[in-house]
Amino acid sequence: MFDPERRSTVDIDAQLSPRLAVLGEAAAIGARHGWPDDWLNDAAAQFIPAGFGARDPEWQTVYDDGRCTIAVGSAEMLLAMKLLAAQRRGMREFRDLAVLLDASGVMTVEAAEELFDGFYPGDGLTPRTIAIVEDALASGHVGTRLPVPPLG
Repeated sequence: MFDPERRSTVDIDAQLSPRLAVLGEAAAIGARHGWPDDWLNDAAAQFIPAGFGARDPEWQTVYDDGRCTIAVGSAEMLLAMKLLAAQRRGMREFRDLAVLLDASGVMTVEAAEELFDGFYPGDGLTPRTIAIVEDALASGHVGTRLPVPPLG
């Protein structure tokens, strides 16, 4: 999800193709700017939905010059991915969950579970993840932001 107002990340998680070529170019760009070696990485690619659920992965192209295409995931898909990550990483995902719950308009645990099931059918949220979602919803951060404008 592209949000020019949010500057809390130190890296960009991506699905890269062709992987080695993209990482090579990213390393050269990073070296020119003094960025860390992993400023662009594919560590989160493991969380991209496989497309077996009721909802396929949802991408919005934000740049395409015929040689390079940059697409970002919908807020709903990113929320589902972050919920999956929270199953493993717990409270590390709290802040991002609060932002994505808000951006997705998800205001209840039940709505979060329904959205998650659409991308990852049969997995279900763990009690720990449900507690994190409840905390994020109660934090006062959800329902207070203006929506991010559509891309493209």
